[in-house]
Parts: sequence; structure tokens; C-alpha cells
Amino acid sequence: MAAGLIARITEATGCEPGALTAAIGPCIGGSAYPVGPEVVDALRAIGLADRDFLHQDGPGALCVDLSRAVAAQLRATGIGALERIERCTVTDPELYSHRRDGPQTGRQAGVIARLSA
Repeated sequence: MAAGLIARITEATGCEPGALTAAIGPCIGGSAYPVGPEVVDALRAIGLADRDFLHQDGPGALCVDLSRAVAAQLRATGIGALERIERCTVTDPELYSHRRDGPQTGRQAGVIARLSA
């Protein structure tokens, strides 16, 4: 996903990936995001190494760290700068989480901006 987004941005704007800055905000990750083997296989199929996304939570338990997975994809594009807020929306009670709190929780938003022409 991240690689395709960067390719579309650079194509549309004429910017090189090295001129871009990306920020990854809080998201589910680590032991809070258990997945099946089909998800792990899909991430491997797009070229991610296990160290880029896999969080083993005990024997046989497969969990995905989304922040690490997206960061690895962004780094592979040659992006200029990358910032990560390494907080899990499920385990951090200061953050909103539909998975943890259900539909009565708050909302979060993301922004993509061009700061100069």
C-alpha cells in the first residue's frame, strides 16, 4: 500500500521520493493485532521480511506490527524522512480504539498535505 501511494504522489507532483516526508501515527500493533497465516503470507508476497512486520506472541501466535510494516514499505521507496509515533491504539488507553472500546469510541484522522509548490 505505502509503495503504491508514494509512486502515485511522485507521479502526480513530479517530486522525487527523497523530497518527501512521511509520518506514521498511532495504530494497532504488536501483540494486539493477531492474524492468520494468510495475512503473513500476503505481507511476505509484497516483499516484506518477517523482521519488518512480524511480532511473535508466544508459540504459534502470529501478530502484525502495522507501523513497522508501513515504515519498511516507505523506506524501500527511498522516502526522504520518516517519523513514527510508536503507540498502539489498542493497548494505550489515551488513544481511541474501536477494537477495544466498540462503536462509542472517538475518531482519529490522517492528513496528506503539500507544504510548498
